[in-house]
Amino acid sequence: MTTVSLPQVLDPNPFQGLMVTPVQGIVPVGGKAELKIILTPNALIKFDTRIQVAIRGWKTLELRVGGTVEPPCVDIDLVMLVSNGRAFSLSFGTAMCCR
Repeated sequence: MTTVSLPQVLDPNPFQGLMVTPVQGIVPVGGKAELKIILTPNALIKFDTRIQVAIRGWKTLELRVGGTVEPPCVDIDLVMLVSNGRAFSLSFGTAMCCR
């Protein structure tokens, strides 16, 4: 007799910008399942959330996920920036606030 588990993510979008996939699936005996967690933030945030995965005929697992979204830090040497073997000029602006 072969038995499989049928996991289902109860809330695949615990907050705006966080998505868990796949929402449901089949895992054979001795098998593994992988959840993909995708975060597309629209602001700098610190988050701590729980993802509940219900296993049919068993119990609900609770997975805790947390992290911090920080501003990007990009350091580009404009002299070395080359496109198709030719250098090109770029201009950048930085917003500043003086008080």
